Amino acid sequence: MRSTAFGEDFGKRVGIGNVSTLAAAFPGKRPVTFIRHSSDADRPGTTTAAPAESAFSIQVLMRGLVAPKLSFGRAPAEIYRAEAGSVFLFDLEKPPVATFNSPLDNVRFYISRETLRELAAENGLRYGGGLKAPAWGSPDATFANLAGSLIPRFERPHEAATLFVDHVALAFFTHLVTAYGETPTSVGKARGGLAPWQTRRVNDLIEARLSEDVSLSELAAACGLSSSYFSRAFKSSYGRAPYQFLLERRIDMAKGMILRTSMPLSYVAEACGFSDQSHLARVFSRIVGRAPSVWKRDNI
Repeated sequence: MRSTAFGEDFGKRVGIGNVSTLAAAFPGKRPVTFIRHSSDADRPGTTTAAPAESAFSIQVLMRGLVAPKLSFGRAPAEIYRAEAGSVFLFDLEKPPVATFNSPLDNVRFYISRETLRELAAENGLRYGGGLKAPAWGSPDATFANLAGSLIPRFERPHEAATLFVDHVALAFFTHLVTAYGETPTSVGKARGGLAPWQTRRVNDLIEARLSEDVSLSELAAACGLSSSYFSRAFKSSYGRAPYQFLLERRIDMAKGMILRTSMPLSYVAEACGFSDQSHLARVFSRIVGRAPSVWKRDNI
C-alpha cells in the first residue's frame, strides 16, 4: 500500500492532527486513497483554501456534526446538522471551504477523474466523466459499511493487508460509478466463475505467497482478467472474496504449525503472513471460534 499526501494535506488545512491514510495502487494509475480525520477538540475549525484538482472526494461521517458551514467559491451552503452515516460528494475541481463547530470523525475516499475513467474502461462500465449524489448529506449504506470496515485498519495500519485494501477500493469504485455516475450503468455478473486453469493458477500464487503480501491486481493478471471481473468470478467460484480466502488459508497453515511444532506463536504469526502474534490471535479466534491455545488443547 502506498499513501499519498492528500490526507495529510487536508489534515493540515483543517487543523486536525489525527490523520490516518491507506491507499490501493492499481498498475499505472493514481492510487485510490482512504483518509480518516478525527479530532476531539470541541471548538470551531475552518479549512484553508485548497488548490483545485481533477478528482472527487466522498466523505462519510462516523459521528454527527453540528452546524457545519461550507462554501464553494462565492456560493455559500449551510447544513444545520449532519448525522453519523451522512455522505457528501465533493468535486475537487471546486474545492470547498468548511467550518466545523463540533468534534470531527470522518472517512474520506479519494479518487482522481483519470483513475475513474481508466478503471471504468477496463471493467466495461459506462462513465461519462461526472458524478452526481442522490442528495447532499444523504445516507449511503454501502459507503458507510466500507468506511466502517476500514476503521480497524486505520487503528492498526500494520495489519492492513494489501488484498483487503484493494478489495475495498474496488468496491468503492464500482458503487461510485453505478450509483453516482451521471450515465446509468450496472455491473454484470461473472458467468461460471473462474476456468479450471485460472483456479489452479490463483491457488498456486496464493499458496506461494501465504507469508507475503499479494495484491488484487497480481491475482487478476495471473488469470488474464481485470480486477473487477476477477473479483466477481473468484467469489462465484469460491463463495467468498479473495482476501477472505487468503486469511482462511493462512489460518490453515497456522493450525498445522501449532499442532506439529513447538514454535512460539510469534514465530507462527510471522511465518503465516500476520503482522504479529496479537493479529494472528484475533483472526484465528474470529475464523475458528476459539483462541489458538484453546484450539490446540482441544485438538492434541
